[in-house]
Amino acid sequence: MTPIVDGHRIVDHGVTASDVLRSLDACGVDMALLSPADDEIAVRNRDGNERLLALCGAAPERLLAYAVANPWFGGDAARELNRALTAGAKAVKINSALQGFMLLDSIVDSLIDVARAHGVPVYAHTGTPVHALPLQLAELACRFPDVAFIMGRSGRTDFRGDAPTAMAMAPNIFADTSHDYGVTGLTNMYRAVGARRMVFCSDEPYATAAEGLRAVRAISMSSAEQASVLGANLLARIAETSEQH
Repeated sequence: MTPIVDGHRIVDHGVTASDVLRSLDACGVDMALLSPADDEIAVRNRDGNERLLALCGAAPERLLAYAVANPWFGGDAARELNRALTAGAKAVKINSALQGFMLLDSIVDSLIDVARAHGVPVYAHTGTPVHALPLQLAELACRFPDVAFIMGRSGRTDFRGDAPTAMAMAPNIFADTSHDYGVTGLTNMYRAVGARRMVFCSDEPYATAAEGLRAVRAISMSSAEQASVLGANLLARIAETSEQH
């Protein structure tokens, strides 16, 4: 049976590996990709990467780390991202709204180059104007067609309507299921892009994994398609990384 993988949850300061594991067990989630806190994404990149790598190291078979770096730090950012990925992080996260750039800006290209070199997926927050919009992510993804991007929050709330168009422009984008708990919203995404381009994410603590799982399971699709959304799609990208390194 394919493990259920939470593709994105944020670990605030003070949260321990035991806390995360209890939360996963409570809702029947097997694994999770964990992100540093907002201040660590914006400024304290090294601290955040070290904290998450240590936390995930307590249960590496279940907890996986996102690596972060603010592109405004230039070469230092690329080196920090490379360091964190070499140390065991399994994906990259960018949040242009927190980090002060637009997804269209070439300033982020050096970080995507690092992700491409390591063969890891990139989670990009969307839904916050003017910095982080689905169509902007499509332009970025088109510049890097060999990198898998997760469209964080899929543009929700106000820009959710742009997500299918953005994904049609760039076939290397995967939709994030979080923050869409009505059957209609996720069903429309499923009909637009198919199960193989959707990734289950809880976006904890801003939402809950239990709500997210109920929403995905409410979509009328086959058990194989559901397994793709709930874990197989993301695990395939992570497995590619493990094979390369």
